[in-house]
Order: sequence, then C-alpha cells, then structure tokens
Amino acid sequence: LFHAEDDNTTEKAFMISHNIYVVTSMKNNCIKPEFQESYRHNGYDINNWLPDSGATTHFTPYLEDLQNVTTCQIEVLVADGSYSTATHQGSVKLRFTLDQGSTASLTLKRVLYVPGLTKRLFSIPSFTSNDNYSASFSHKFLQLDFGNGDTFTTPLNHSILTTEAAEQIKDE
Repeated sequence: LFHAEDDNTTEKAFMISHNIYVVTSMKNNCIKPEFQESYRHNGYDINNWLPDSGATTHFTPYLEDLQNVTTCQIEVLVADGSYSTATHQGSVKLRFTLDQGSTASLTLKRVLYVPGLTKRLFSIPSFTSNDNYSASFSHKFLQLDFGNGDTFTTPLNHSILTTEAAEQIKDE
C-alpha cells in the first residue's frame, strides 16, 4: 500500500486481509518480508484451490491473491446456508504443469474476495462456461480439459468437503 525510503531504512505495508496491515521496517534491506512474498505466490498454485462443482464463481479468502482489484459489495450464499459479503473482485493467474509435461497458466476472472472463507474455491461451472473447456471427476481425480488436447489432472482431497457434500455422503 505504501513504500517509503531514506538512505538506510525502507518501510513497507502489506495488506494481509480486510483492514489488517503488516508493516515491516527494513534497515539496509536486511529483513525481507518473506512470509508475504511466499504466501502471495501460493494463491497462484492451482493445487491450493479446492475444486467446487457448486460454486457459481471462484472465491478466495486472501485479498493478496487478486490482481486488477476493484471494490464491490456482493452478497454470497455460503455452503453452510449463511450469507457473507464479497468486498473485492479481481483476477488470479494460476500456474501448473499439464499432464503432457509443459507448464501452463490459466487466468481466473471475476474472482471474489470473501473475508472469513477458509479455502480458495475453484468454480467448476465457471471453468466450464468456456465452451472449449470441460471437467470430469472420478472417485480419486479431477481432470480439467482445455479442448486442445491439453489436460490437467489432480487428486481429489476427500478430507475437505463442503457441508452439502458431507451431508450427501452421510445420507448414503
């Protein structure tokens, strides 16, 4: 948010969540805000996003994930039936290795920042709204197909379930 320098000291502030700031003072650049920098990159790793077939758009609880940020006030229905408010939206550029071995990136647009969420949610309906893209689930894997022969397959983490999915499994 701000950056001030004199001959020996650099002071920076990083917004780590809505209205919470971390200020670091660095004398001769001896202290680096490594937590912020390494954390920031985690949002760009597709493996840190939980695939969600019920989410209408992509969501993040980390404002730092977003690029091209704009403010908004959008009411969001959460899986537990409660409502939260998205306060910002932007884009996120995900990076990953395709099944074919090459590196690729995917830009998620209109990603909503919702304070209080605990996970980043990758919306399968939003992804498949591109006519060329498709997603298929098996018992253990999710495969994203980009319609040009490129695919990305990732294991599903069954220990992380939305409330609705947990209820369905419990009822079976």
